[in-house]
Amino acid sequence: MADRFNAGQIWRTQGRPQDGDAHILILAITDNNVVGPIYSTALTGVRIRNPRMEGGLQTVLPHVPVTEEMLRAAATELVASDGPTADHPDFSESYLEFRELYDLGEAGVFTLTFPEIVDLVEKATASTET
Repeated sequence: MADRFNAGQIWRTQGRPQDGDAHILILAITDNNVVGPIYSTALTGVRIRNPRMEGGLQTVLPHVPVTEEMLRAAATELVASDGPTADHPDFSESYLEFRELYDLGEAGVFTLTFPEIVDLVEKATASTET
């Protein structure tokens, strides 16, 4: 594993059994004096049941802020170093929403594993079914 994570890196990760070839995209890094660096990541290759998505399936989580400890535990193989960052059109809106709340002191960071986060999101989206 690399000594340091950087924006633009894409890492393979172990997803849930129902997920595909899951990857972590590191979009940006925010310094935090309490928890250390906060890594703004996105997850691709997941299969989240979501009735609000066309076809009922969501394959990308566009923004997941995590701690370095959590990222180190999840990242299994560096795949690329020239991937998207927080200014990419697919991720910028979610990242900017996070930054606005973070700057106001109203945003948190996940310390769960990525499979636990995906399960949590799936449960939340399932509860919105009508």
